[in-house]
Amino acid sequence: MVKNRLVALILRILFCGLAISGLIFGANFGTPLGRWFFYTRQSNLLVAALFLYLSIRTAVAIKKSGKKGSSCFIPRLQMGITLMILFTLVIFWAVLAPFATKHGYDRLWTYGNLSTHFFTPIVAIVDYILFNEPGKLKKRDIGFAMLFPLASITTAFILGFSGFVFYIDDSGTNYNFPYFFMNYKIMGFLTIVIMLGLSAIYFTFALLVYRFDVRRARRLKAKL
Repeated sequence: MVKNRLVALILRILFCGLAISGLIFGANFGTPLGRWFFYTRQSNLLVAALFLYLSIRTAVAIKKSGKKGSSCFIPRLQMGITLMILFTLVIFWAVLAPFATKHGYDRLWTYGNLSTHFFTPIVAIVDYILFNEPGKLKKRDIGFAMLFPLASITTAFILGFSGFVFYIDDSGTNYNFPYFFMNYKIMGFLTIVIMLGLSAIYFTFALLVYRFDVRRARRLKAKL
């Protein structure tokens, strides 16, 4: 864990700027209101807010007690947000990118797309590893980490079945669900199977992050 607050502050300001630029130039797919219910945009927005908060807290800590010391302030919440953006990274490149490319999506390698689906997730993970103190997580945080994605999915389904339009394609067709694998009207029962599978994968990620934290804490304690 890095205990140089000046380094943490500089990186967090840069990371915050990167996340905000991603929200400006990328993740704009969908109707003006519908785009805010896409998981990608929600997770990127939370990362931008996280880095803004961490930048302020780090600056305050430097002013109060100097450049040397911990830059870990909200490790449990940061774990949850980092996990969300990690899932954005994995699902986009493993599932959505191949599907989009197959259907003629031509913005895969643009800055806007890369910032929201690659750069921002990577810097969120880097910050979590560099500046968070191991041993701060609780076992129940595995369950807490599931709350936001479940709330996001539930909201999307409620809106979708209510006739809300998330996006309109080039042919003028309205889509009532943000992602193709959530479109129950087309995929039927398979949608439920996919969502259960994604939930299981998310839970596994949360468990692995928790175990990673426990192992780091043990190694740190052994060195003392």
